[in-house]
Amino acid sequence: MRVGDVEELVRDWKTSNDSRFRLLQFVAVNGFVCGDSVPYRAAYSKKGRIFRKINVCANMIESHEDMKEVLLHELVHVNDDVRWSCDFNNSDELACTEIRAANFAECSQLTDLEARKICVQNVSEASVAPHQIRNVQRMMSKCFSEDTSNWTFTRDQL
Repeated sequence: MRVGDVEELVRDWKTSNDSRFRLLQFVAVNGFVCGDSVPYRAAYSKKGRIFRKINVCANMIESHEDMKEVLLHELVHVNDDVRWSCDFNNSDELACTEIRAANFAECSQLTDLEARKICVQNVSEASVAPHQIRNVQRMMSKCFSEDTSNWTFTRDQL
């Protein structure tokens, strides 16, 4: 996908009626051409309390559906940051937000619960640094939800 394609899709989704993309109103989305050494397709970051952005490696996005999946994954991080001030430097909170993102994005279409749990664990483990994989395994029971229709989550559930 080209950088312009990423920007066009984001513009379309910002004005769509799809509630999953409502948070796009509060975050900048930038498309880039990334080198082969970049280990991710997109990343969420913030500067201070207000400026939030999602950087998307456009050349690593293969299709419209792939872009939707990547963006939904990152929007879960935005949601967790906005709703409960997720501390991405806290290993448990990072594991939890990755579990939730995988569940709502990459693995959401799986109807078999066991298959979805395996998918979520695999995607979440791939999203964190190797030394944080144990945290994902430990936090699965606390952060995985069978219900993918509701993004509601509070810090006291950790």
